[in-house]
Amino acid sequence: MASWTSRLYQPGDEYVIKELYESVFNVPKSIDFWRWRYLENPTGRIAILLAVSDEEQSLVGQYTLCPLLMKLGNKDVVGSLSLDTMVHPDFRRQGMLKKLAKNLYRLMAAEGIPLVYGFPNEQSHHGLTKYLDWKDLVDPLPIYVRPLKFSGLLKRVLPSDYLTRVSYPVAKFGYQILRRTRGRQDRQFTVTTLARFDERVDKLWHQAREIAQILVHRDRSYLNWRYAFHPRSDYTIFAIEDKEELLGYCVLRIQDLAGLQTGFIADLLVNPEANYAPDALLEAAVRQAEAAGCDMVNCLMLEHILYIAALKRCGFIRAPARVMPQELYLGVRNNGSSHPDAFIHNSRNWYITWGDHDRV
Repeated sequence: MASWTSRLYQPGDEYVIKELYESVFNVPKSIDFWRWRYLENPTGRIAILLAVSDEEQSLVGQYTLCPLLMKLGNKDVVGSLSLDTMVHPDFRRQGMLKKLAKNLYRLMAAEGIPLVYGFPNEQSHHGLTKYLDWKDLVDPLPIYVRPLKFSGLLKRVLPSDYLTRVSYPVAKFGYQILRRTRGRQDRQFTVTTLARFDERVDKLWHQAREIAQILVHRDRSYLNWRYAFHPRSDYTIFAIEDKEELLGYCVLRIQDLAGLQTGFIADLLVNPEANYAPDALLEAAVRQAEAAGCDMVNCLMLEHILYIAALKRCGFIRAPARVMPQELYLGVRNNGSSHPDAFIHNSRNWYITWGDHDRV
């Protein structure tokens, strides 16, 4: 069994991290993207534990967290998103990730990071829940879909092209009937787009932060880092403004999902007194996705959040699990918080969107 030791990240390690990432996942990794994610995040904190082989002194694994300012109950804390976990093939089946994760959790707890959340895939989910005290918040993920082109979606759930062709007109007609029966309300909102967030979003954040007990801070510093300053900069920020006040925003990203051009509602936050503003923002995002030729628009939204009603009014329906190309989980670890596990592990205390994921 090959031996290894662990150490914390040191400046310059990003180049060998990039090499390991590309070797393990067989996809390119941009240094600019890495620096944006880990060195430029608004907390200014780094949480990366590396595994180095004793024989060759080469990088063979890592466990990382991205520190994020979060609301936890009535306090603001630095929580963290777990991401970019990897092990060189020659060093697997040694319990490396379990050891790295436990050591990093201990170090971060000592530095006052009391919470870890993430979106593990099927491969890592078992180890996190069995050995590292992770708990699933929800299973399966509540994903709502607004179909734009039915043929691509039907191909994902039906076993043959013939059934797809036969079912297409029925599915489209049924969906149109379903939309009409929901009823629609008059909206008096004008939706614009923003290049970046200004100081008004800080006021909006304080107006809307009671949407949940646990969520990532959606203030100007975080939102601009996450969307406006993202290295790929392919997000569209929709906003509703009333004179000088920002009433709400919605963020859309369009990308491929298993061969389907898909619009992701990355984030949504609205002044709770602005009735039907969520509808106007969602409809603007749908129109943009439709103009871009998308097959569908989807939104990750927990069932207790008030925006569920707006999603349904706008024609979004709960997607069956088989529509998704792979198993995806949403989990959390209490890393020394003063709150009990029952509070941390209760999905009704959380607000989560696709923007809280590291891949959207």
